[in-house]
Amino acid sequence: MLKKIKGYFKTPKGFGQLVNTISIFAPRKSAEIAFRIFCTPRKGRSFSKSQNALLNRSEQERLPLRDFELQTYVWKGGQEKVLLVHGWDSNASRWKAVISTLLSENYTVIAFDGPGHGKSGNKTTNGVLYAEAVEKVTQRFRPDYVIGHSFGGMAVCNYFANFDALPIKRLILMATPSKLSRVLVDYYKIINYRNRGQKALKEYFDTTYGFTAESFSMEDYIKKVNVKGLVIHDKNDETTPFSEGKAIHKNWKNSSFFEVENIGHSLQHKSVYLKIVEEIKKGK
Repeated sequence: MLKKIKGYFKTPKGFGQLVNTISIFAPRKSAEIAFRIFCTPRKGRSFSKSQNALLNRSEQERLPLRDFELQTYVWKGGQEKVLLVHGWDSNASRWKAVISTLLSENYTVIAFDGPGHGKSGNKTTNGVLYAEAVEKVTQRFRPDYVIGHSFGGMAVCNYFANFDALPIKRLILMATPSKLSRVLVDYYKIINYRNRGQKALKEYFDTTYGFTAESFSMEDYIKKVNVKGLVIHDKNDETTPFSEGKAIHKNWKNSSFFEVENIGHSLQHKSVYLKIVEEIKKGK
């Protein structure tokens, strides 16, 4: 019976009931718990044999970040280097087809497991920490091109807008959410988080980070990015609305837009790989 109860509270419905109940007596504690779970990846730690084989063909190095380490991978090619930044519940191996495509074009490819993902340390991550990870990796390997997918795209956008970013030749954002506030609303719906808890989480977020979730906006951040680049988005993306990719493109004066259809949020398709190479070659 105890095992069943614990199992129930691990479900979205059960967890929502738990934090909603806590919010009645201790709103801030409820917010802390809810936000910690929001920042905790559920997947991305396990690797298949083929994924491990891909990673084992790379040169690997661990980089210190705060109180943990990042796992990095480098597949040697030519002089120009491309950094790949994966999204939520993922790891560096998700780039297998892109890595193969770029190596065939004689680029050196760099990837890493984000905080709380793959073989990197830490149990949680967030948009600020992930941007710090991007900074650490770019400082170490100095890529010429950077590609970010989904949450990785948010981290990349945050880095180039708000950090002392190193210069690059081209930036590519794939299926990138525009607004953290929208992602939070989706989370509230999944766990049925009530208004009392939502208000407490907003206050907790604002005081913890010194800015609001509403201001953590890629369509605003991108206005500060002077790098030329490309936005790729599926018209029927069920994870990140197509409108958010269009909003980023609209506010990014140096960007072009590549629309695909029925490929999905992952954007794993030959047409996408070829478009990536085409965009990168414009930077030469």
